[in-house]
Amino acid sequence: PLTGTTGLAPASFSLGASASDPDGTIVLVSFHQGTNLLGVTTNAPYRWDLTGLPAGGYEFTARAVDQGGLSVTSAVALVNVVQPLPPNDAFATATILAGANAAVTGFNALATKEPGGPAHAGKSGGHSVWWRWTAPVAVA
Repeated sequence: PLTGTTGLAPASFSLGASASDPDGTIVLVSFHQGTNLLGVTTNAPYRWDLTGLPAGGYEFTARAVDQGGLSVTSAVALVNVVQPLPPNDAFATATILAGANAAVTGFNALATKEPGGPAHAGKSGGHSVWWRWTAPVAVA
């Protein structure tokens, strides 16, 4: 991926490199995350697939080695993987509940605080998720 690429966790990326040697043959291309070796490929197109990356920042490089043992390392590609927000994070997109008896279970750990959001139990509030329910029958 190019530097500045962002993906949603769990993310999948295909690392790729172009390598050639006018005096010989490329023997291998290795792919790295920081100082950790991810994998090695010996055939073009040179690529390595990653899946299931959790949220966080990553630094990837590729290193090509020719038949004489000479090598060159690519520039660092900085990639950011972010945790997606809950689907009912915004008041305007509250999840609709249906039926006479609606029950939900959830958490607000990844939710945001909306500007101008209503108070929560008389307090200024924090990270909130929203559900909307309308009683199916009017009570007289």
